[in-house]
Amino acid sequence: MNEGVCSLIGGNQFRPPTGYQCDCAPGYKGSQCGDVMTSCNDDPCRSGSTCNPTDTRFACSCPPDIDDCPQPDPCGNGKCNDLTNAFSCNCTAGYTGARCETEINECDSRPCSTKDEKAICLNLINDFACICGPDFTGQRCRTGMDAVLQAEDLIKPDGPLSSIAAAAADNNTLAIDSAMSEGLAYAVASLSVEERTALSWTLEEMLDWCTYEEKECDTK
Repeated sequence: MNEGVCSLIGGNQFRPPTGYQCDCAPGYKGSQCGDVMTSCNDDPCRSGSTCNPTDTRFACSCPPDIDDCPQPDPCGNGKCNDLTNAFSCNCTAGYTGARCETEINECDSRPCSTKDEKAICLNLINDFACICGPDFTGQRCRTGMDAVLQAEDLIKPDGPLSSIAAAAADNNTLAIDSAMSEGLAYAVASLSVEERTALSWTLEEMLDWCTYEEKECDTK
């Protein structure tokens, strides 16, 4: 009663409980929290406060709020958060640990394409960079250099898609986008089945891209 919390005590999986115990709310006492504390003799004050008798009952004098964050700041790569008789650390992005002492290795998730066997992941703070092998390029080393070289041939002055260079000179972004789409389709169509297969994403890589770009992807 009086917002006290009681729980069974004693017993085990073979024997029933032998009794109960109640943790009373502040200001109450007794086996079932039915008695009101009326004096400092009941030790009613908590959290290090001091009990002062009054004409009617008592009053608790609470201790001053103490900043539990020591100096210098114990959170090496974060900020100390003051709690009651304790503290916690709010870590800067890219760090973890009780005191933000551990840098998160962004390369653990293997963000660089597994198609490029020579790709190297460089761990940065809250980021990563992929150093591609000679046969691949792109942020995650997913674009084969064969496709890049063929695309470059397409936009040469005498290439089938030389209009891209002219559109770029005129700053015509719509024409550039249209020509690039045509160029990509042209380049991919000119590749062999083996080359197109090597450039294709696996389902895992597609899901990685969707997660990184925070987009919904239809995998059907």
